[in-house]
Amino acid sequence: MGGGEGEIIPRLAAVGLALSAAGAALDFTSGTLMLQRTFMPTMPGMGMGMRMAAFPAYAAWWAFLLYALGSLLIVTGILGATRMSMGRMHVFGALMATYGVIMLAVGALMLSGVTPMMQGAVFSGLGMLAVGAGMTVNGLLMVASQKVMKPST
Repeated sequence: MGGGEGEIIPRLAAVGLALSAAGAALDFTSGTLMLQRTFMPTMPGMGMGMRMAAFPAYAAWWAFLLYALGSLLIVTGILGATRMSMGRMHVFGALMATYGVIMLAVGALMLSGVTPMMQGAVFSGLGMLAVGAGMTVNGLLMVASQKVMKPST
């Protein structure tokens, strides 16, 4: 298979960075789609031009939570790929696995219809499930590889 133990952790960190970027893109897109669905155009001649949908605060909270998760994914992914984090990979792996489980839960909620209505909910939900599963597995591998491959003194 090639590659010694010194190559495994940087590869896991690179995969973690890619998964974090994909997860953040999904979160930001889903949050934006939820906010766009919150505002519905009114009929011509009805005044302000825009009116709020039935549950705008509900959609705004979901969008805020998705934006926050996306921001955390970006920061954690970038920090996890730096040389400074190589000795603390178990921490970044645990964070990645936790974020993956959160994305799995959000994806399941999107597919079940619990989240606010949005265009492309099925694709966003399936994407969240796929990226969440990848992040969970990658995070657990980061934790396990750090425990197995402790540097010799």
